[in-house]
Amino acid sequence: NSNSNSNSNSNSNSNSNSNSNSNSNSNSTDYVGAFTATINALCHQYRIKTAVLLFKRMDKMGCTPNVITCGCLMHHCFKSDMVGEAVWIMEYMKEKNIPTNEFITSSLIKTNNKKVKGGGAGAGLAVGEGGRGGRSSGGGGDKVERKEWQRVLDLYFQLAAANLAEED
Repeated sequence: NSNSNSNSNSNSNSNSNSNSNSNSNSNSTDYVGAFTATINALCHQYRIKTAVLLFKRMDKMGCTPNVITCGCLMHHCFKSDMVGEAVWIMEYMKEKNIPTNEFITSSLIKTNNKKVKGGGAGAGLAVGEGGRGGRSSGGGGDKVERKEWQRVLDLYFQLAAANLAEED
């Protein structure tokens, strides 16, 4: 009889330990959601630089951004022509092995299409250019932004290729 009591006590102890472990994992997930919501709210208030600073502080605070956090901030960087920041986020995703998703793909395509339609400074890469040559207004700033945009596309395809490799 005492054996059955000690077994049930040890089982309840191991259950409480596993519950506390799962709670700590869900808390870090909850924090990512809170950070993502805050970053999104900042971006909607056109405070994208502040959102980028918060994103950069997440790791230091022990909370790793996920694909949703990255996609949210990247989308707002694209919309605000902050291509350099979008490049940094994609490099971060590559370094941390964060996969891309449909939202990031859609945002990238929409931004590129707007740049192609608009022409002029920093025009996107038209379909069929293969990332080489293409439209240019000839301005010095255009070449810099164009290089950044090419870097975005290169990083995106590297991330997409890594996603496909993991699925195989």
